[in-house]
Amino acid sequence: MSISPDELTKEFIVVYPEYPVQIVRNMVGDNIWTYIVVDSGGGEQAIFLLAHLIEKLTAARGTDLSRADFDLPVGEVPGLLDSFRTLSVDVDGEITLAKARKQAISLPLKCMVARRGAEILGLVGLLDTVRSGDVPAVDFSLIPEEVMHAANGGGTLSAGEPKSAPPSEKPIEPRIINSEIMDMDFNKFNPADTPLKSGGEYVLSFFVDSLAADTSFATGEISGTVFGDEDEIVLTVQLESDDFKIADKVQKLAVPRTGKSKKIRYEISPLKDGDGVINAVFLKDGAFVQVMTLRFKVGATAGKLFEQEVQGRAVNDAGRLKPRDVTLTILEGVGGYQIVLSGATAAFASLPLNKAQLHQMVAQARKDLLEVVYFTTSGVRLYQTRIDIPAPVKDQTLVKLANTGWQLFDKLFFGPGHDLQVKQMGEALKQLARDQHLKLQIFSKDFTLPWGLLYVGDDPDKPEPEMFLGLKHIIEHIPLQQGMQVLDQEIDASGGFSISLNVNKDIDTQMGQPIIQRQIDYWQDLAGKSGKIVNQVRSDLFDVMEAINGETNDQFLYFYCHAITHDLKEDGGPDQSRIVLTGNQELTLAKMRRAKNALPGKPVIFINACESAELSPEFYDGFVPYFVNKGARGVIGTECETPALFAEEFANRFFRRFLAAEQSLGEIFLEMRREFFFNHHNIMGLLYALYIDGDTALSAPILAGTG
Repeated sequence: MSISPDELTKEFIVVYPEYPVQIVRNMVGDNIWTYIVVDSGGGEQAIFLLAHLIEKLTAARGTDLSRADFDLPVGEVPGLLDSFRTLSVDVDGEITLAKARKQAISLPLKCMVARRGAEILGLVGLLDTVRSGDVPAVDFSLIPEEVMHAANGGGTLSAGEPKSAPPSEKPIEPRIINSEIMDMDFNKFNPADTPLKSGGEYVLSFFVDSLAADTSFATGEISGTVFGDEDEIVLTVQLESDDFKIADKVQKLAVPRTGKSKKIRYEISPLKDGDGVINAVFLKDGAFVQVMTLRFKVGATAGKLFEQEVQGRAVNDAGRLKPRDVTLTILEGVGGYQIVLSGATAAFASLPLNKAQLHQMVAQARKDLLEVVYFTTSGVRLYQTRIDIPAPVKDQTLVKLANTGWQLFDKLFFGPGHDLQVKQMGEALKQLARDQHLKLQIFSKDFTLPWGLLYVGDDPDKPEPEMFLGLKHIIEHIPLQQGMQVLDQEIDASGGFSISLNVNKDIDTQMGQPIIQRQIDYWQDLAGKSGKIVNQVRSDLFDVMEAINGETNDQFLYFYCHAITHDLKEDGGPDQSRIVLTGNQELTLAKMRRAKNALPGKPVIFINACESAELSPEFYDGFVPYFVNKGARGVIGTECETPALFAEEFANRFFRRFLAAEQSLGEIFLEMRREFFFNHHNIMGLLYALYIDGDTALSAPILAGTG
């Protein structure tokens, strides 16, 4: 698995040993945090900062430096290259970014060079930690003025201590979650070598440190990102299992900015021989950080005795997260799924549903949704032809959808074969949804559900609008995966906003009105009013594929097109699910997988699938992880085919709010669903779902107001 060039740090210069110190200083310019890479050839290189260079030069020539001292080749500064020699990594090799960062921990400045052949593309490692005290304090005022001023116009360096980082860049060590296990005689052991015994009593511990401990049998991911302004974060660690007895399942783990945390300990006991799984869910203020899955072979004496899997964010990234009221973490289990509910209450349940049963449930809900989309009275399909829906029609269709949402919630939590735990979880979630306005976060893998449609009222035949989850709560559904790539919620708008419109122009002919052309005109109008918008229209498959293959810096990829799902039973399976562009060009998921390069703009993907023949969970089970793994922030999509007129109006209102940068995606979507329903009697807003962090927003307004 290769490293994308987009994942590399680019704030560096490359010099050679024969370069005079003065030339190196000139190339650095006025940014003392620019990394200096000395390429000595033959696979040897060194990395340091200007302060290191000046410190070594001062040690060799004395503090009273002259202009002539700066003519010394950088390779001849005593002790410099030897002190900061580092390694290089091939970006097209098999090593992952996480493994490269882990390897860099033992290197000077905790970073290495990333190459493609002889070309240096960037740096990889734990670069944020360099400012934690490893940089010498150099008094630049002692250096001759003619040297201090960069010959290339870089400016004059100000005197001061490079140790002092801005408040937003407080130093932090890399974080690793360590796991230890010991028996009741206080003997620590590795479960990969020594099996657990059914009925045996053990203590499972977790703690955070900058390195993996010798006694740690499993570790979480590492990262060099910052905590924000917090000196300490407190993680909630919730252990759940069907296979182990666990005492005191929910505990708090305090993680300091630097150094080792204290340990938290759980008493565990395997209930049976065979497969034994423990899921450790890490949260901050109710927001999901990561899940560590520990798989033991209890009672076994041969074969693979232990495996682990870590999915989600690195623990250092917890500082970026905003609180959530309720988090549902849904994991695949043996013969079904496991659901962990975290929030004001904590609960765990095994859901006796397989993927086929889940998809059948959602298919029925989608069928009911389509009946509303195509609702006809006096020969007129009202939801297809207007935004404002007559009150009697609203009342009639609301009853149908309330029954659909009630049945879906009932089958999910109260179906045949469901045990008391899952029913209690359903009751807990229902009560929370009735009593509070929630930020509801769902992390899952291959478990896509129209959460906004779920109805928690008592009598769906007399529906209360706010008993639909989507009309009262902010809901975000994020695909669970290893090494989540885009972790910041802020889209940088300091240089403007770049969007591409990827469209099916045939829709204008099919609909008998210029829906596509109106949206193109809409964006031209916005660009003219703002002066900060760059928009591009693509309707050809190859143009879109080139963009998807990393040849665009778009911050938003907007698709207005048809979308079709292939399910597990059809030839080719879900990989044949597709987006249909102009001229019936089909962009299948299988074709898209050929595009290997990352998306450098970290875009939001909005698939506005109007009048599509078919959409199902399998569409998003495929497309969302694909885009997110390529570096997208996430996906906005529709639960089923959407009336073309409504899809256009929804997008227009959404983008005006989004570009005003006054609200997050989650706030915008909740407000718009309510606006369409309570102002226009139109329930179609429930068709839209967020497969992205709901706190995502622009850093600065591109348009004024939300008009």
